[in-house]
Amino acid sequence: RKRGLPSVIYPFVKTSLYLKLGREYTELTPSAVAEKIKSPTLLILATNDQEIETGKSKKSFDMFSGYKELWVADTSHDVYGELPNEFEDRVLRFLDEDL
Repeated sequence: RKRGLPSVIYPFVKTSLYLKLGREYTELTPSAVAEKIKSPTLLILATNDQEIETGKSKKSFDMFSGYKELWVADTSHDVYGELPNEFEDRVLRFLDEDL
């Protein structure tokens, strides 16, 4: 399965983002903002995610400068739907212990 938007859509998305946010799309990518994130961050990824590339997300995670925690769940994109109890436990523990 091919990921992302069809290439004919990108010019419209880029223009819309610029008009709405006043910034170029490249200024808002995870790699462009990751180093600026100083707050505690819990990043939840899924091993079988067809929507988000785990490798790219891990690279962005490595760039975070604040306290960070990574959970790579053995699920598809819907981690909460597949592991609701573990999801809730991990998020609540992160909020209780790390904030």
